[in-house]
Amino acid sequence: MLPVQFCNYNLDYQQRLGFLKVVTWAGRNVRGGKEELQRKIESLYGKNADRARKAGRLPSHSGLQFDPEMLLRHEEAPSWQPGFSSQRIDRLVLWAEMLGLVTPAGRLAEWSKPLIVDETTFDPHVPELANPFLLSRRDRSYFLALLMFHDHVLFHLTSALTRLEPGTRIDARRACIEVTKALCLTLDCAAGVNIHAARSRQMLRDLLERLAGVEHISNKHAFLNPGERENALKQMEAKTVRNHLAEYHAVCRFEQLTDLGLLVKEDPFKPSTTDEARERARKSWAWYTTDGLRFFCPQEQNGDCNVEDYLESQWARSCLLDQRLTTDLDPVKDQVEIARLLDGALPRARRQLGAIQVHTWVFIAALDAIDRGMSLEFKQAYALLDAMRHDQRYSGYLRQSGQQTYLGRTASLIGGSMYDNICQYPITSVRGSL
Repeated sequence: MLPVQFCNYNLDYQQRLGFLKVVTWAGRNVRGGKEELQRKIESLYGKNADRARKAGRLPSHSGLQFDPEMLLRHEEAPSWQPGFSSQRIDRLVLWAEMLGLVTPAGRLAEWSKPLIVDETTFDPHVPELANPFLLSRRDRSYFLALLMFHDHVLFHLTSALTRLEPGTRIDARRACIEVTKALCLTLDCAAGVNIHAARSRQMLRDLLERLAGVEHISNKHAFLNPGERENALKQMEAKTVRNHLAEYHAVCRFEQLTDLGLLVKEDPFKPSTTDEARERARKSWAWYTTDGLRFFCPQEQNGDCNVEDYLESQWARSCLLDQRLTTDLDPVKDQVEIARLLDGALPRARRQLGAIQVHTWVFIAALDAIDRGMSLEFKQAYALLDAMRHDQRYSGYLRQSGQQTYLGRTASLIGGSMYDNICQYPITSVRGSL
């Protein structure tokens, strides 16, 4: 199982996932640390963009004037709350670091590569592509995997919300309660023995104790003890006072789920009829569940809290649940199609030095498959690559090393294409597929 990870939102965050696209775009070729990255993002705002172009910090052909409030006021933008202002770019960079997009040194990390290689993310000549807040299916699929890996609280929160009927209204107070429950479940399922997992568990305990204190619950350890937790949550439900600490952790996650299309801000049974009503709804702290949310991660609903299993075996399919006709790729029956996808993704996954990160390679291929209405799960791709590794006929093409985990695999490709090798030496059986 993956070591526990969660984002400790102890400041006033209201994130839009589109801001992360801005970070990866601005972070290309940044070598001066977080300060240079922050200055480059700040230079995109308003009049700063003109000065940055004259100073050579932005391409002269770029017509992008970054105004989040204006860009968000779009019919297809599900929420109109900007979240970050140009005065708090430091929090945006910190958030990107929490999610593994930026290294502590301020450079773009391996997780950012699927966004970097997407050359159409920002095109000032095409309005739909110049607006980072209009997320495509590919964007939503990418962010779903990114968020679930780095914030297990969001995984448990989403799984709990699947039990609600479509159209259920969730106000800010109920959102705080649901996130508190998800924090408790994350601590219960916390795995890992390394120092990072130990720190995450300690931060979770400290946060739950602080939440109990803010709620004036007599025993500050009530959320930590499963035997006392139910009573403590009932006390929390009976109160109507604001809990700013809980709101910091709740609002941002519910806004992220809104960007992912799993929640909406307008009542689906009573659509807004005026511009004022639509603006009021999309700027409010109230959310409604959707039909698509009910099909998210069925194993978790049955009591399995293995985030790694979801990411390896169910992620791609959950990104295509709203499509009736989809193809689930099998590592034996569809090995030729998988080979084509991996060949197409290979140039974008290569590093300047060293072996290829297999996770990045498969991730880009899986996103390409989603664009075509096909689901390529990590477990299926890993099973095919492992079968090739154990087949002597592929010794002149592929060499793998590293741990056999979600992120641990690396690969060196000696020559030729996977498609040619698969056609010449078909794989007849694999181990560990779905």
